[in-house]
Amino acid sequence: MAKTISPRQYEAAMAFLEDHRNNAIAIRAPRDPSGVDLNRVHGNSVTEENVAFYKRATKRWRDAQAAIQERQNELRGQGAIYAALYTCVIRDTEAHHMVGWLREGLNALAKYYGIGDKRRAA
Repeated sequence: MAKTISPRQYEAAMAFLEDHRNNAIAIRAPRDPSGVDLNRVHGNSVTEENVAFYKRATKRWRDAQAAIQERQNELRGQGAIYAALYTCVIRDTEAHHMVGWLREGLNALAKYYGIGDKRRAA
């Protein structure tokens, strides 16, 4: 789907995906079953540095969610912006029927992240 979104939207998608992953680490969500590493060391120590990272990661994730929700509210509940972002960005699945909603969500995220020209949506 790389040709269906702009470079600005792609950059927003990568920032959103990074925030999703960092939030999953912060809340200690279970890993994706396809990425099981049986040799991995379990557990880690909690330090002040980790706590600061966890707080930043969850705040950034919540703020991104709020930006998506704000755009969804502007559309008066029409559409499936979060579903498109979840399917196409987080799960990395092609869903061509969701491209319009994906672009809406990525535009909202690009605005939130301050990516590209804030005056003009892609």
